[in-house]
Amino acid sequence: MSLRVNNVTDNKIILQCEVDGRPNNYTFSPWKHYLNDVLIREVKGYLENEDKYIYYINISTQFYKNRGVYVCSGSYSRNGKMYTHTENTTITSTASSEFYENDLETMTETVKVGFDYNISKIFITGSNSTITWFKDNSSLELSSRIGIRTLEVCIPHDYNQSVFIPYSQTLITITPVQVSDEGWYNCFICYHDDCSNSTFHLLVEDEDRVKDDENDSINNTKRGASPNNKNHGLPVHVFIGAGGAAGLVIIIIVIIVIIVVVTRSRRKAKETVQDDQPHREMEIMENDLYISGDTPTSQQNNVEVLYTPINKQSKGKDSSPKPEMEIMENHLYISADDDASWNQTDGNRVKTKPEMEIMENHLYISADYDASRNQKDGNGKKTKPEMEILENDLYISADNDAVHT
Repeated sequence: MSLRVNNVTDNKIILQCEVDGRPNNYTFSPWKHYLNDVLIREVKGYLENEDKYIYYINISTQFYKNRGVYVCSGSYSRNGKMYTHTENTTITSTASSEFYENDLETMTETVKVGFDYNISKIFITGSNSTITWFKDNSSLELSSRIGIRTLEVCIPHDYNQSVFIPYSQTLITITPVQVSDEGWYNCFICYHDDCSNSTFHLLVEDEDRVKDDENDSINNTKRGASPNNKNHGLPVHVFIGAGGAAGLVIIIIVIIVIIVVVTRSRRKAKETVQDDQPHREMEIMENDLYISGDTPTSQQNNVEVLYTPINKQSKGKDSSPKPEMEIMENHLYISADDDASWNQTDGNRVKTKPEMEIMENHLYISADYDASRNQKDGNGKKTKPEMEILENDLYISADNDAVHT
């Protein structure tokens, strides 16, 4: 097994792991990346052009996170036993210095006057590097209030958060912040002739300046102009007149809309009142079994018949109540008005009201016409005839049953 490093560009290399032997049934394991004898990650390589004997991996050397030791492993089986071969190589970073990824982009912070503040940049570089700060394209001037110091810090590795990498941190300490500290701060880290830089934008909020700006705004408003108004030459009444005309037009439009809505509402209310008709009650139509009491018959003639338990009474139409619904005569019912038994009396010769009578039919014969009308009980007293069920397919009278005798 052999391991070669192929340089593609100044900042990119390809590691090539090749095996040659018999049998040629090698199996490659993922590349292993170590830093200071600590496993950082495992990276899956690739085979090219279906060549099973060469295993590749691409590495960008411009980042410090990719530096370390890379190990290639290949295994094969012979006579039932597994054999493994490994090769390794060390890769260094081509970058002379590198800022931590959080400090690569420009940051902006706002600080109030009177507060202490630190401007920080974290980086990694080789020995004998120089650190220089600039403010607004000029070298930062140090004073009793502004100082620079460097610290050593440990940052988690990008590929493995449990592994910490030593970095350096440069700090600008400002105690306290003044309005003059506002501006652009640029940090340069140089190793020989190779430099890297990172920028920071500091904004300072001054309460007194805010008050002055507010006072200027109020004074400009009183004079009829805003602080950002570029049309200072226009008279104040021009703006007031334009705004008043626009407001008047809006008011007129609102009034017209209200009038239209009210007019339509009143019109709909009138139409609703005209369309409303008195409610009519549901009425039962005349039919074969019912004659409306509202329609006078030949028996009424403006005189309504009232029934009492004793006899009939007549009243004038004006003083009579509304006629009641009447059941019409049919084949099962004869009105008591036409019943011949109207003048019947009870045992005390008191006249009684005729009762509704069930008409004779093929299953019923009135007891008035029953042959057993004159039957008596065991004491010789005359008893009232009973209703009798006629003989039919399911019933034979006991009087005619041969078995009974």
